[in-house]
Amino acid sequence: MHGSVEPIRDAAPDADVHAPPTPRERRWALALLLAVSTIAFIDRTILNTTGQAIKADLKLSDMQLGLLGGAAFALLYGMLGIPVARLAERYNRVRIIVVAMTIWSAMTALCAAAAGFPGLLLARIGVGVGEAGAGPPSQSLIADYFPPDRRAFAFGILGLATPIGIILGAIGGAVVAQHFGWRAAFLLVGLPGLVLSLIVWFGLPEPARGLADGRLAGAEA
Repeated sequence: MHGSVEPIRDAAPDADVHAPPTPRERRWALALLLAVSTIAFIDRTILNTTGQAIKADLKLSDMQLGLLGGAAFALLYGMLGIPVARLAERYNRVRIIVVAMTIWSAMTALCAAAAGFPGLLLARIGVGVGEAGAGPPSQSLIADYFPPDRRAFAFGILGLATPIGIILGAIGGAVVAQHFGWRAAFLLVGLPGLVLSLIVWFGLPEPARGLADGRLAGAEA
């Protein structure tokens, strides 16, 4: 059938991807996606908290620190957003999120091993590449887990990831950096993302497209 998107309907072997999700399943999916987005913002902002300590330790210039906090992350993050959104329209969105989260969490943790500006720059670029893969598939999943009359609420909850992530990254990162150093701060915020990616992989089913709207992608009008 033309327009079929069968490759995206991956779920547990005994799962019925055409069955509407229960309220409990919706809450679980929303909680996982909120956690994913929150960790993304923590990893994104941790450099702002530890910047001065990194600058002193690695003897960076103001320009180098600015590149690490801005261009190194934002350039590929902005460029890859649209291609990732196109992938999320065709392929398994949970897998895209898991791969993206594994990349950015590993790159965040690798920042702790940087011996100078080049290594830290590459790691921060990797964080940007990974985080570009979280937003579009997460929003697409919300649209299939929640019906139209509950969708705005779900997106509102997902939007809480921004302030929560910024607050946790600023306060938590500062406390850890002050007592254990900036490298420990990067490890602390990077490693939990790897654990969460496994939870998402095994615990978040991929719903059928259009399920919450009472239709299935690929079905004839």
